[in-house]
Amino acid sequence: MTFHAVARRGGITAAAELLGVSKSTVSLALTRLEAELELKLVQRSTRRISLTPAGRQLRAHTSRVQAELEDAARSMERFRDEVSGTVRLTISTASGHALLPELLGAFRAEHPAVSFDVELTDAETDMIASSTDLAFRTGHQRSSSLIARHLTDFRIRLYGARELVDRLGPPGRPEALEHFPCIAHPAFPTWALADSEGNRHTHRPRSDLASSSLTLNRLLVSSGEGIAALPDYLVADDVHGGRVVDVLPGWTLPAMPFALTYPARIQPSRAVSTFVEFTVRHFERSVVGAQRPA
Repeated sequence: MTFHAVARRGGITAAAELLGVSKSTVSLALTRLEAELELKLVQRSTRRISLTPAGRQLRAHTSRVQAELEDAARSMERFRDEVSGTVRLTISTASGHALLPELLGAFRAEHPAVSFDVELTDAETDMIASSTDLAFRTGHQRSSSLIARHLTDFRIRLYGARELVDRLGPPGRPEALEHFPCIAHPAFPTWALADSEGNRHTHRPRSDLASSSLTLNRLLVSSGEGIAALPDYLVADDVHGGRVVDVLPGWTLPAMPFALTYPARIQPSRAVSTFVEFTVRHFERSVVGAQRPA
């Protein structure tokens, strides 16, 4: 794949460094290939190499071949005894802070040779373009290019600081939310509330305080700035400590599906597939995994 290395790196010197061979070896291999094909594949200059139309066409083919070779190499990893490699994953800031320390700690205790490259972001990452192996995502997954392994359904309730509720009094009924300061989030533009008896009420929080970060909304709630729709897991410690309360007990918003996704057309490495199966089992037996609506 000497030509592919030259095309990818844009020069003979860089290609030689990538392949671990001498510049003369790369130059000779390229010359022989051009002679064999009877085509000019590159235009040489003192600083850089550019591809001819024929070279660009050949690079398209060699890129596919290289991808197939990498895919084949990953498929062979299952025959190795020790699971190793790097898992590149992305997760929202709030979920990452709350869920990953325990999950990654438990996994690495069993597979210490696996390393992780984690990106915390509230934006949806293009997994192919960013070479991301896995993405934890909330909401219903609609992309046919991704495989989604369902992990749990987060229960969403309305939470407020105990000090705020003590000062204003509990709402009692959803209609009373009009008299309370509320914190909006784009995932919950309206609060479609329902109770166990089938009663429903829709409330649109005022937009005088809005944030796209669940982490920030949790902090705003705990500081008494208003009521917000938040997943149970995110405020569990605050509720247990008595700082935050469920302001409408018995009323919930629609559950938020939580899944681990990965590209459908890429063979996952052994480290990635092992982590996926471990994560599914982890959520099945965890407290978060038990928070499924009845």
